[in-house]
Amino acid sequence: FRLDPVDYDLQLRLADAELASAEAMVLQAKAEEVRLRELVRSRSVSQSDYDAGLSAKDVAIARVDAAKKRLDLAKNQRDYCELTADSDGLVLAVQGEAGQVVTAGQPVLTFMQGNELEAVISLPETQLSKVHEMTPFVTLWADEQLRIPAKLRELSPVADPLTRTFDARFTLLGTDGISLTNSLSVGLTATVHLS
Repeated sequence: FRLDPVDYDLQLRLADAELASAEAMVLQAKAEEVRLRELVRSRSVSQSDYDAGLSAKDVAIARVDAAKKRLDLAKNQRDYCELTADSDGLVLAVQGEAGQVVTAGQPVLTFMQGNELEAVISLPETQLSKVHEMTPFVTLWADEQLRIPAKLRELSPVADPLTRTFDARFTLLGTDGISLTNSLSVGLTATVHLS
């Protein structure tokens, strides 16, 4: 996905200009501090004037540091205009559309990483202590002859507030040789057998 970068480009240019302005102020403050140092030695200005010039130089240096951080932040935000997956996988659902206004953190798609498929079931609390000791396999309603070995990947520590059951996720093992387009696809109804 690509977000419209116009506003982020403007923020980037603004942050760059702020940094250039802050760096120019540092040069000016440093030169002023050197002049005041010479004038203090000749007693043409007071020590407090020199201290004010020294303080102005320190403030200008701090502004440069802050401007650099704002520029880094603007660069990061501009980079976020390119939304890319960190690994190969499968797009399960697209929530975003061309021209849609989105906010930071708003999901635009649901993505499944890699090619590992899993079956998700809800277990009653009476089965929680036994599930780790059992050998699971999965059958599909679409192809009941296919028996796929599985492994418990995750067991929710918290019960669903409505059903009072616990989600259990089983990774389907040995699916490399099975064609995703022919036998398996995301969203099929499956039965997890625990023996």
